[in-house]
Amino acid sequence: MSEIDLKSFFLERVRLFENFPADKVEEIVIKSRLATYEGNEAILETGDEGRCIGVIISGHADVSMTDNTGTRSVISQLDAGDVFGVMSLLTGDRIVADVIAGTRCFVLMIPQEVFNSHILTNPKAVGYLSRLLAERTRAMSGDLASAQAQAVTRAADPYALSLTTNRPGKVVVLNVGISQIHFGIYDTEESGADIHGIIDHADRQVSTITVSVRTQQKTLEHAPFKLSDLFGVMREVTALLGPAFTFHPEDVTAIGHRVVHGGNRFSSSAVITPAVIADIEELAVFAPLHNPVNVAGIRVAMKMFPNVPQVAVFDTAFHQTLPPYAYLYGLPYELYKQHGIRRYGFHGTSHRYVSLKAAEVLKRPLGELEIVSCHLGIGASLCAIDHGRSIDTTMGMTPADGLIMPSRSGSIDPAVMIHLMEEHKMSAEQLSTLINSESGLKGISGISSDIHDIEREAADGHHRALLAHKAFCYQVRKNIGAYVAAMGGIDVLAFTGDVGETSATVRSLACQGLGYMGIKLDEEKNRNLGQITSFAVISADDSPVTILVVANDDERLVAWETLRAIERNQLILEAKAEQAPAIPVEISAHHVHLAQADVDRLFGPGHQLTPMHELSQPGQFACEEQVHLLGPKGRIAKVRVLGPTRKETQVEIAMTEQFKLGIQPPIRQSGDLANTPGLTLEGPYGSAVIERGVICAQRHIHMSPEDAMRFRVRDNYVVRVRVAGERELIFGDVVVRVNPAFRLAMHIDTDEGNAGNLKTGMLGYIEEIQSRA
Repeated sequence: MSEIDLKSFFLERVRLFENFPADKVEEIVIKSRLATYEGNEAILETGDEGRCIGVIISGHADVSMTDNTGTRSVISQLDAGDVFGVMSLLTGDRIVADVIAGTRCFVLMIPQEVFNSHILTNPKAVGYLSRLLAERTRAMSGDLASAQAQAVTRAADPYALSLTTNRPGKVVVLNVGISQIHFGIYDTEESGADIHGIIDHADRQVSTITVSVRTQQKTLEHAPFKLSDLFGVMREVTALLGPAFTFHPEDVTAIGHRVVHGGNRFSSSAVITPAVIADIEELAVFAPLHNPVNVAGIRVAMKMFPNVPQVAVFDTAFHQTLPPYAYLYGLPYELYKQHGIRRYGFHGTSHRYVSLKAAEVLKRPLGELEIVSCHLGIGASLCAIDHGRSIDTTMGMTPADGLIMPSRSGSIDPAVMIHLMEEHKMSAEQLSTLINSESGLKGISGISSDIHDIEREAADGHHRALLAHKAFCYQVRKNIGAYVAAMGGIDVLAFTGDVGETSATVRSLACQGLGYMGIKLDEEKNRNLGQITSFAVISADDSPVTILVVANDDERLVAWETLRAIERNQLILEAKAEQAPAIPVEISAHHVHLAQADVDRLFGPGHQLTPMHELSQPGQFACEEQVHLLGPKGRIAKVRVLGPTRKETQVEIAMTEQFKLGIQPPIRQSGDLANTPGLTLEGPYGSAVIERGVICAQRHIHMSPEDAMRFRVRDNYVVRVRVAGERELIFGDVVVRVNPAFRLAMHIDTDEGNAGNLKTGMLGYIEEIQSRA
């Protein structure tokens, strides 16, 4: 096809371009890629990340899906002029169907950046794509949910755990501590040449530096140096590994900084600005030994690399989803409100990585897993991760407040800390110094904070070493059991950190006696486990719970968070460049969705729900029917039923109503009913007992794909929303749900509405993307 014929083809045969001027179409073609695919060659594959849309120029292709038995079903056929790849690019989901060339195909592949800048700016093109997406979603409706699950399981990198980016370069990670500086240098092309370095300057007379790449390691002594000379020293020591590994500042494309305490101000990693630095300094009251040196490292890097994006990665951020009943201490409430004394949690980046790795290993969506993550290292903490969210953790207000640890304090209650400070006239910094140096395993054993030293001495009969080891393992095992109870079940138990990865004895004792919970360790696998590079499964073959050991790489985790934060920030900047659209807010009172079997039990056999009025979401309606809710403690009368019927009965109540009923429902998305409590429903005909199904609905936004494009978000993004009014509020942890059948609306419950004196019809504005799915 000649250049003139090609131009005419796009203008006359491709509906996507029918409202574009000829010069615009020509520009799109120039910036896109023309490709040829032979018959039976895959153009797009299930599980791939959507990076472009395609237009068939000649030939034909089949859109098909494979079920669990390997049987392939053709959903539709693409001919000349047809567009494909739309669903993945618009919704943000992995590709859920294969596009296979039926004959030799000539295809125009339009990259995402061209799609964003040239096509999404044309309203009629957006309308056409939205209609096309709706049609294809309906065509695939029977297979879509299972296809998306298969997309996760088949993707080479389903949770984007690699550091690969479109821009080649190096990501530098700094963890500037009190007596050590850890650094990492990572290649965004994943060459496998990751460099790790530790600079130990505890001895003021000399610095000991260890630097490694792959199996090569070099150690040297260096004269003490100022922090401002850090990058020069990094270049000097990496040169010892060979010319290919020498650090070159001009290669740096991003810098990530580990920051210990983000308080309740940071629920995710943040691109560094002067305001972010000021916040970190102000939060030093909770980490007086850590945040100041973290900031010192940031300032040096900002001066050296003023034009390179830099990110603060907070130990505490992952735990900002903890509910109040998990983060409050048994102290006067005013100490929390006025001074922020509460549980914050640490090792968040490690726990988050472990959860994603567990989902990857099990080939299951993270949103359906219950995980206990055990980070056991120089510091140690456990975390309960329920459907991807941290709901409890053993570490508390400061890095010295948590699980009994190898070199840090064991379960120091803030009330005790306050008492000690007053009694001995000590500052928070002085107390933290004492706690960090003379507590944990070293404090009990009097020997060492190294678990292997403790185990050797315990084997020789050293009483205090044995006591310290037992105390440590007891705390781990106790908290595993507590978190299984908190979540109502467990799918994965994961160990990470130096102790978690290297001590078979600790892992064995931590799992001892937990077989009744489904936690069955394979002692031989555990005992024979050597050094791991990624992960290992050490559970017995018949264990209902998968027991994992996950290799921890703190600096790599920070690099991964850094790239995700820069990507989020870019989306925010693009969104702010345009006028921020508003979202109607709707307040949902308690209500019930019924399965037909329960309709029959409550209102009589064959009864059909009676629509009273339509709701904002198409096809949904309030019913004339009402039921009473009965819990162990009390009763809520005349709760409205919503229609149509569902496969399973679901009851949604406000958080304050749980006390009236005497149950404790979790905060969940609609339909996510695993391990939720049940109750009894009463109707005019009879009663129905449900074993599960009571939730407090997580606040959420319904959007169509067209709305999602306007707001620059995707399905399952979590955002902050500002709602204006007499008492302006910003709601965090708002889940975005995208579906062609949805109408734009943000739903909150009556408790949340009352807190801000809000009414249905008020407007909300997306302030920030907290995290992406």
